Amino acid sequence: LRQVTAGDGQDYFPDWAPDGQQLAFSGTAPQAAREVFTVARNADGLWGEPVQRTFSGTRTAAYQRWSPDGRWIAWADRD
Repeated sequence: LRQVTAGDGQDYFPDWAPDGQQLAFSGTAPQAAREVFTVARNADGLWGEPVQRTFSGTRTAAYQRWSPDGRWIAWADRD
């Protein structure tokens, strides 16, 4: 097991990319909105830093899912 998020207890709804090399999740952004983030494996097999993918500012991103080809992430908000 390896922790790949901040570990503050505010990361939810993980979804693996079809190739298993990225993980999308809902997490708290600096402006306190819940946004979609991804984290990917580096070339050396270690996990990189989470990258914020949505910038809604006021929405509550949740329930993200990868497209079957891994090119897109669909998400819905809970507001």
